[in-house]
Amino acid sequence: MSPPGLTTLALRDVDDATLARFHAELMVPMFPPAELMTYDELRAERDSEGADGTLLLDDGIAVGGIITEPYLDGRVLLVAYIVVADSMRSHGLGSELLATVAPSSPAAEGRLVLAEIDDPRQHFPGPFGDPARRVRFYQREGWRLLPLPYLQPSLRPATPRVDGLLLITNSAKAEGSLVADFLEEYFTSCEGAEGLATDLDYQSLHHAAKGPLDLYSLTELDAARRLL
Repeated sequence: MSPPGLTTLALRDVDDATLARFHAELMVPMFPPAELMTYDELRAERDSEGADGTLLLDDGIAVGGIITEPYLDGRVLLVAYIVVADSMRSHGLGSELLATVAPSSPAAEGRLVLAEIDDPRQHFPGPFGDPARRVRFYQREGWRLLPLPYLQPSLRPATPRVDGLLLITNSAKAEGSLVADFLEEYFTSCEGAEGLATDLDYQSLHHAAKGPLDLYSLTELDAARRLL
């Protein structure tokens, strides 16, 4: 249960000072540069309503937040970031934030909801958190795995792609054609369309997404990997 006295604020209503502090104090310590949206990008997304989300505030200071991005005219919702201050861990704030994109929630109803997390077999505990602990958290919340050779696109020209990630969902099913269309829009919006047609890593991912996508428990990572 979250501590009393916290307030919620929609991303679109967050002022610049609060947003800057949220980015600097919560997002920067929790995400490596290759996975992190810059503050200027976050502010631009807020202003253009290209991103949505919710911040949890304690006396006006952000102690948690979730940032989402719509794709395919809103048919797909990507949980780009979810973060909770170290001092507020074990109070249920992560669950409270994920509840805002639960299948029955207004934000997620009728949408395919996706998130990217580090594969704990390829990423290890370090300054940006513990991937195995993160997998256990999503498992408890009922999220499941799409069996794909997933990687994150480059977020900007000087930033590399991120290998060894898992694409997960809280939706009851994931239609392959919709996932493939999401990947095409996501990678194109980040990297541009030029080069994707001959990019072997992207093409392998995109091709795998077109097929039947049975969802796996996050306790079955090795079983899902054998399908690739």
